[in-house]
Amino acid sequence: MTGMKLLIPALAAGAIFFAPSGRPGTDSAAPPPAEPAPPGAQYGRVPPHFIRNDGQLAEEVGYYLKGPRGTVYLTGDEVVFDFLSGQAEPPDRPSPPGEEEETTVSRLVFRLRFSDPDPEAALEGAKELPGKINYFIGDRENWRTSIPTYREVVYRGIYPGINLVCRLEGANIRYRCTVSPGADPGRIKFSYSGVDGLEINPDGDLIVLTPFGGFRTPTPRLRQEIDGEPVEIDGAFVIPDDLTVTLKIAPYDRALPLIIDF
Repeated sequence: MTGMKLLIPALAAGAIFFAPSGRPGTDSAAPPPAEPAPPGAQYGRVPPHFIRNDGQLAEEVGYYLKGPRGTVYLTGDEVVFDFLSGQAEPPDRPSPPGEEEETTVSRLVFRLRFSDPDPEAALEGAKELPGKINYFIGDRENWRTSIPTYREVVYRGIYPGINLVCRLEGANIRYRCTVSPGADPGRIKFSYSGVDGLEINPDGDLIVLTPFGGFRTPTPRLRQEIDGEPVEIDGAFVIPDDLTVTLKIAPYDRALPLIIDF
């Protein structure tokens, strides 16, 4: 990709924001103040949530997340991002009454695959939300009702002694690895496919380059609790080859759990 790269505001692998290449953006950048919503405008609106697959999708999908610009699917060993980008073409002349403007729609599908996960790892919903999902599509035998929704999905035991949590912060997916005492955090490794490349910006954030722009995952934050006090551990993303990501971790107390957020 050449020229200006835009970090596009869509649901994705990390926090996403508008920022031209070379100009840092921040997650804390807020949108312009909105006009007060009319009474009843919030009715039926729900916060982002993971939905359990109870047979309404292909069996390899465990959980998924639907957003305004696409869907994220969680399977046993990867996260699949499926996005659409559409924009109405400016008409050369006013459209006749009843005739819609033409729309150009592009699709982007890319994958984050966990390298060499434990085949016995369990995929589980966590922090169940009060909302339920119902599907009444096709024949009655294909209907699904009272499907639970969750704030988090856990890959329990994805590596020996390591759990991976996919969690939601606003409309963004974040990841947390909990490393048990004695477990090897060097096992944490993931790769991408369907993207143009990877790079690490000066702040240590991982930028996934795609035809839709750059998707940013914040630099990892590592910590332990020692004598009841949180202690930060130095860490960073490393790209050992074009599309693979690992973690560089400073020495820490391996007799205690290690938390890694990114």
